[in-house]
Amino acid sequence: MLYALSLIVSVLAQNRFRMSEMKESISLSSIGNTGEQSIEETNSFYALTLPIGTPTQIISMRLCMSECKVIMIPTANDVVTQTTTFYNETASSTYKAISKGEKYYSLNGTMSTDTIKFGKIEITDQSFFLTKISSVDSFDRGILALSLSKESNNSFLNRIKSGNLAKYNTFAFDLVEKEMIIGEKEFRDYKSHTTVNFTLNMEKFTGTFTSFAVGNKSISLSQEAQFFIQKDIIKGPTAEIDKLRDLITSGKNCTDYVCNCNILLDGYQPISFTVGGATFQIQPKNFIKFKDNKCTLKIETSSQRFWTIGQPVFAEYFALFDLDNSTLSLIHYYNKSGDVDIVDEIKDQTEDFFDRIWSSWTLTIAASVAALFLICVLYCCCCRKSDNDYDRY
Repeated sequence: MLYALSLIVSVLAQNRFRMSEMKESISLSSIGNTGEQSIEETNSFYALTLPIGTPTQIISMRLCMSECKVIMIPTANDVVTQTTTFYNETASSTYKAISKGEKYYSLNGTMSTDTIKFGKIEITDQSFFLTKISSVDSFDRGILALSLSKESNNSFLNRIKSGNLAKYNTFAFDLVEKEMIIGEKEFRDYKSHTTVNFTLNMEKFTGTFTSFAVGNKSISLSQEAQFFIQKDIIKGPTAEIDKLRDLITSGKNCTDYVCNCNILLDGYQPISFTVGGATFQIQPKNFIKFKDNKCTLKIETSSQRFWTIGQPVFAEYFALFDLDNSTLSLIHYYNKSGDVDIVDEIKDQTEDFFDRIWSSWTLTIAASVAALFLICVLYCCCCRKSDNDYDRY
């Protein structure tokens, strides 16, 4: 079992390396302003670190699309956790306090500005909400709000667009390379990969959701779907989620959203979603969490009449948001050969491993039976010889 687990880990590592091999290096100085920042996966959300202030302070920020309208940066009341990175406004010569005594949700703080960098993109006087946090607060780092607004020009994405600070008005998430990229839309390493394009309302990152399917069974609907990387699940109206759950768990031993299963997720099929007239699939490995021979579906009901398609789609596809053309391009991740999905290769190699184990056990059992038979024959021969010797006396 330990060897099987190590095999799976090694296959993942090999495919991670292959994707890195595939990616051609890009000289930022030769293509104009772009930004690349490494993404860190922490618990159920993604974060990155940004240089803020003069001299720069490196602050960890959660990624939050649309529903977060304002960048939030923490300063400390007391020591919260070891992961918290605090901003010291008094240490930055470019910090400005704009309006004190402001309230954002349940937090008190100061609307402020300072210089924020994202790769080679530099935004001077970027507005943000500075708040003191303590051990009783529910968050442990800042929030990078990724939102567009017609009413305000102060958001992070609005400032990049209005200031022509990037080569293209785009941003992308690459969860294989663990990167967020701003200002680029020509990714040579994914050029030949299967791509699905559809229109989104970029203020809310929403599209028209018309159907979903599992296998040859589909459900039609007319609802709104929003794409949020900060959500680790697929969430939708109760009636429709119940139908989706029934399609996924049909013929399986399940209780609500938890089923008996194996690490290969045998018997599970992809979910197909049709949004904006385009169809994309999410493989079981990205909407199922496996632990202790139990599969937990990463889907959840909501009292709202819209859907949230979260991290499962970003784990399945390289996601490119084109803010000028209001399109989302989902580019499927492949290994270097371009025609084998990583989970399929894990499955093939794991099955081959168990086949080898079975063959080995079969040979061992056969050899044991043969040896036992030989021992019995020799024993019988010896016994007969002893009886004959006794009869002579």
